[in-house]
Amino acid sequence: MHDTHETEIPTHIHPAANTTKSTPGSATTTTGQEQPERGESDKSAVGSSTEAITTSFQERTAADESNLTLTTPETLPADVDVRVREPDTGATDLWKTLWQIDRLHTRFRDALDTLTGETYQSAWATLVEDGGVTAPASTPAPSYAEYLLDGLKRPTDATWFDSLRVTRQLGGSTPFGNTERADIINGPVAIFAACDVTPRIAIHLSHDFFEHKRIQRVRLLDFLVELGRGMDVRIVCHGSLVPKKLLRLHEADLPSRCVTEAPQPYHDAAKQAGAAPREVAEAALADLGLDHPAISVLERLSEESSERLAYGALKADTAFSVSEAAVGKRVRTLIEYRLVSKDQFNTTNYIQLLPAGTRFLDRREQELDAQDVQTVLDGFAATETDDAATETGDSVDLTDPPKHSHGTVYTGASTRGESGGDGPVSTEESLAVAGVDDDVVASGAWLSLDQQTAVSSAVSGDLDIALADEAAPTRDHCGDYAVGFNETDNEIVVSLQPSPLAARTVTRLCAALLDPRLLNTLLTPERLDGEDGEDLGTLLDDAVSPAVLRAARQLGWLPDQAATGEDYPDQLIAAMKTLFSDVDDIGSGEDFDPELARSVCRRGQGLAGTITHIYDLLGWDVVRELTFPEYSRHFHEDRSTHLQTLATQVAITSRYGHYPMSRIVYEERADKREGSLGAPSVDDIDPSGDLIGSWVLRGPGIDRLASNLAHLEAYANLDVQDEGVNFAAFYTDIQIGQATRLESVRETVRRLCHMKQLEPTRPATALLYALTGSIYETVNALSGLAAETDPSRRTITLDEIRYALATLDPEALLPELDADEEGTRRKSARSKLLYSLLTAGEPLAQGEWAGQAGVSTESIRTHRDDLAALGLLEIDDRGTGRATYYRLRLPFRDERGDEDAPRPAHLMAPENESQPRSIRDVLCDLLEARGLFEEALNDQAISDGLVGWPPTLEPALERWPWLRPWCDVIARLLGVEGGGSLRGPDDWIEGPYELTSRFGSEPTMRQAQLSA
Repeated sequence: MHDTHETEIPTHIHPAANTTKSTPGSATTTTGQEQPERGESDKSAVGSSTEAITTSFQERTAADESNLTLTTPETLPADVDVRVREPDTGATDLWKTLWQIDRLHTRFRDALDTLTGETYQSAWATLVEDGGVTAPASTPAPSYAEYLLDGLKRPTDATWFDSLRVTRQLGGSTPFGNTERADIINGPVAIFAACDVTPRIAIHLSHDFFEHKRIQRVRLLDFLVELGRGMDVRIVCHGSLVPKKLLRLHEADLPSRCVTEAPQPYHDAAKQAGAAPREVAEAALADLGLDHPAISVLERLSEESSERLAYGALKADTAFSVSEAAVGKRVRTLIEYRLVSKDQFNTTNYIQLLPAGTRFLDRREQELDAQDVQTVLDGFAATETDDAATETGDSVDLTDPPKHSHGTVYTGASTRGESGGDGPVSTEESLAVAGVDDDVVASGAWLSLDQQTAVSSAVSGDLDIALADEAAPTRDHCGDYAVGFNETDNEIVVSLQPSPLAARTVTRLCAALLDPRLLNTLLTPERLDGEDGEDLGTLLDDAVSPAVLRAARQLGWLPDQAATGEDYPDQLIAAMKTLFSDVDDIGSGEDFDPELARSVCRRGQGLAGTITHIYDLLGWDVVRELTFPEYSRHFHEDRSTHLQTLATQVAITSRYGHYPMSRIVYEERADKREGSLGAPSVDDIDPSGDLIGSWVLRGPGIDRLASNLAHLEAYANLDVQDEGVNFAAFYTDIQIGQATRLESVRETVRRLCHMKQLEPTRPATALLYALTGSIYETVNALSGLAAETDPSRRTITLDEIRYALATLDPEALLPELDADEEGTRRKSARSKLLYSLLTAGEPLAQGEWAGQAGVSTESIRTHRDDLAALGLLEIDDRGTGRATYYRLRLPFRDERGDEDAPRPAHLMAPENESQPRSIRDVLCDLLEARGLFEEALNDQAISDGLVGWPPTLEPALERWPWLRPWCDVIARLLGVEGGGSLRGPDDWIEGPYELTSRFGSEPTMRQAQLSA
């Protein structure tokens, strides 16, 4: 026998022709020459190398590294080597099925071909020492590798077929004896990985898969995960329900990467509680269309104040002209599209309308309205002339009221959603305006009632300008806007995205304020003329005559003759049409016309101011939201433009009595000043005027504007004309502050709870404030709750707050704790861990918690002590050798009313109860959880501040700056405002910042009195 240490594996290992098969252990070939038994030379070749094998391929790789992928028939790659439909759940049966496909034989040969030209010892090292090919476990040496390598030295058809046969037999009885499933992984699967050849296997599953017992399904999935260590395994689920069901029932049995990267069809409502209802509704509308029979079920549910019905009663409802079975089918369709849910209360099944279902109905209504209603902007898509505009479609009388069914509140559905995301009412192409931001101007939509609530609450407490430093909606087009109003509170809310060109911004503002949704309901002849029918009678209640409106209030575009509630809106619309026509001619680049841009901007500012004054005369409060997606990146450099636009509007809409500040204090044109109806008689004791309405500026990084807003007047380039005719000195102090603060959160929770016939509580408000730090996310959470049928307004419960928070995206939870020193928010396992506990229905063991959160157990160990220190996590250590269980300190749904159910340890106490803990107490717990408490006690200043008197957190915050946002969260849990803000005009200030920016001028006599 020759020395196998120097033997090379032939460069052509494909089997030769005219050879016969042999079996493992045969010692002769067709030539009759005596050959060593397969495996005999292997032992002599590797010598002591066999003893060096310590770990198998399976031990060297982790299940999370499995190349298992969930896919759909549409996304499955074309180059699949093996397709198996409805596989057997037994691992060895599936393994044998795979090897019936010739393509897998070819891929296996490709893997072995990579060893050609190597010495036996080198090939041994590749497979065994480096690749972990240790099968079978029942033999002291890696007999399978020895067998293959010995066959490669003498390649014949017989040896090749023997290799395939033995490979296929792994997992069962083989020439080496009985083998296990692990031998498949540590044998051929390890060879694929070692040789860097990856066959692609597609396993097709249908509803039949779920006919198997759960243990059988789990075993099959486990085997596929194992195969994925060396193969590209694709699970292909067919239909729309199978993918969702697979993930719902077996998410814990699949690698976390496999789950997180699964395509959309795999994610159902249960696992996407934070998915935006708008996105769910839009996808369902695209699939179902406007006339699907299942929509009748949604409409029936929406008629109920609780938005739910018992399943049996729903199927038997006489409103449906089909059988109960047909109604049941419609319900299942709606469940599939996550528009309704099927819940059980007191052994009775109920069908509950979800926020996405409400959104679906609203979007459908808009699409139906779009077939009949056109806005004033229609027809300006590709032409500047009215004649060309009328060719695009039939016009609609703008005095016709909109077809809407929300009572006195004309707005979108009361669900969470992006403030500009409802889409246009008109089916015609919107007005296209050339410009640096590729604008499409003035495509309007209803602003959802919940988002309207958030915007209105942002300026609660007499704020004039609120800064919301958080994500702003990305609109389909930069020029899209949304509007809404609420007759109960006499509020109008408009939301739009500013343009780098001020002329376009004011044009959008005018379009929003004159949107047909407002025009056809709030500026109708009946409202303007009043009950007695007097021309503009409502506006004249305080102003006496049209002359006062024109010369005191400075209302523009008011006809000299026959000013009526019918023709005045026409004048305003005509002025807006002229703006649209002119803004289209401004151009860009070398064609930019600066004079025309200034003219449009000036006229647009005046028109917007006039409309705002009209609303003020009618008793409406106007809140204008300006949204800046990625403010720091795209808008901050243009802040002077935005500040000038804002400052000009503030001057125009600030007034003393009927007199606007822009005309009395700042107007430079002598003829305009002379045309004013005198000047106001200013009270020397209180010479302050009022700002009509308020503003909300929203976008990540928007707080950087705070210091600029403190000097807002300077950006308007206005000079006080104290020597001009009809001048009177008065001023308006503009109050500026943060949108999210304790007062605004309380107002947000109060409004949303009252909409749903609920009464808020102090602990519920504190918990929402602490975990979201955002009025917009608070609104998004509460909008997911169903309305109560009992108008007596029972108090909201903590298990309902738990459910509401579970409808948010995980990144919306404790966002400030994931911000770096520059305020940039980073993704963190902490939010995922908190979210998974919110959605859990029972305490979770560590492995279950990690699996549901999609994080490692190391992440749990990193964050659990922090969450426990905050009083949010309950840890149930059941002793040595037993699992530790974790739960959020909030009641599960079935624990509602249970006085012993856990609640956050440091949550604000209910009414008439004392607060047992302080911020200092909780901060000490946190430092102890981080192993820093002893260090804190050793520092005299920190120790005195934390445990001595007087109490102060500053020394600890200076030592550990990362504590600052934690202090905010702790303070909010305890029901107080918080120790400070990281995102104000200064690095660290006490509480939310508040600024005052003064417009106008103080009377000389008052200045003298103050100086004295």
